[in-house]
Amino acid sequence: MSLDYDKYLREHKANVMKAYNWLCENLSPSIMKKYQFMMETIRPQIEAHDASKSDPVEYYPYDDYFYNRRSSRTYSVVEEFNAAFLIHMHKNQHHWQHWVLITDSAGESKKAIFMPFKYVIEMICDWFSFSLKSGIIDQIFDFYLENGSHIFLHQSSKKFLEFILNEMEKVIHEKDEKGNYTCSLWYDSVK
Repeated sequence: MSLDYDKYLREHKANVMKAYNWLCENLSPSIMKKYQFMMETIRPQIEAHDASKSDPVEYYPYDDYFYNRRSSRTYSVVEEFNAAFLIHMHKNQHHWQHWVLITDSAGESKKAIFMPFKYVIEMICDWFSFSLKSGIIDQIFDFYLENGSHIFLHQSSKKFLEFILNEMEKVIHEKDEKGNYTCSLWYDSVK
């Protein structure tokens, strides 16, 4: 077991919860009114975020891949990590890859299945947690700009994802009459 990986898991889960709290506190009242019930009911889901990473089948390959200082990323370390990541995605519905069906059909080799909005919210919290960790407020938007073209989502799920990201961006980039960002202390609001 690795103290560094354990610390990462604790911090990541805490930052996912901070991201969730930020969404609840900063999305416009009209959005929150529409999605309030969903946001309230997914709190336990957010609290349990990435619980499977503590299972030995995921824990040890992740630890070896990211924190093993005794060896490099050998072929076996990479393969074990890839297998653990696949298991993780299939156990955790907040990964868009969980909702991609690889078919046996010769015509359509993959199909995007509708990703329920509660998992889209958790995915956004997961992504936004890295902005919280880095302190780079735009990191989530940069991530989506860089990776969005290969993220394979059902049309309705993608539309909801982009709607929430757009609403977050409005809050984060809002300026006062002097041209100063009104959300400059955004990180303080989620500590």
